Amino acid sequence: MESEKPKNWQQLSNYVRWIRAKGACEKCGAVHGTPCEDGGWVFLDVVAVDPEKGLTRVDNLVALCPACRKVHEGDPEPVVGQMSLKFQVES
Repeated sequence: MESEKPKNWQQLSNYVRWIRAKGACEKCGAVHGTPCEDGGWVFLDVVAVDPEKGLTRVDNLVALCPACRKVHEGDPEPVVGQMSLKFQVES
């Protein structure tokens, strides 16, 4: 389980999402704000690589699309749409 978000979470997550990842999933490259085949939109979440280490260190944070986040969190069900297809090709 991820720890509580630090007071500077907005700055940390913005740095990871927009500066380091340049608006794309750091696993599959899906670009934030682009349409998916299922009619939705790609959005990026910033999550802890190792939840035990918390959310305070940039080197423990990663920007992921919904499909990659599900896999990261151990959910084997793929997300329907462009993001999951892209991820399945890389697996």
